[in-house]
Amino acid sequence: MFSISSLDNLQDIIVRFLIHQIYLAPIIILILEEIGVPLPFSDIVIAYTGYQVAVGKIPYFTAYMLLLASDIIG
Repeated sequence: MFSISSLDNLQDIIVRFLIHQIYLAPIIILILEEIGVPLPFSDIVIAYTGYQVAVGKIPYFTAYMLLLASDIIG
């Protein structure tokens, strides 16, 4: 059975993955969401990718292509 602490651990893992894998994380998470794995945070991943564009860590065109490819592949 899941507990609140196990969900907190899962959240910590996802946040660390997003921080350390700026390009790979959106691809994997969005592909999983598009193939049918129910992930309630996929919209947050899209917003986080937009934030990375706004702060200059990812070029706009690269982020667009990452999200588009993830959607098409999934």
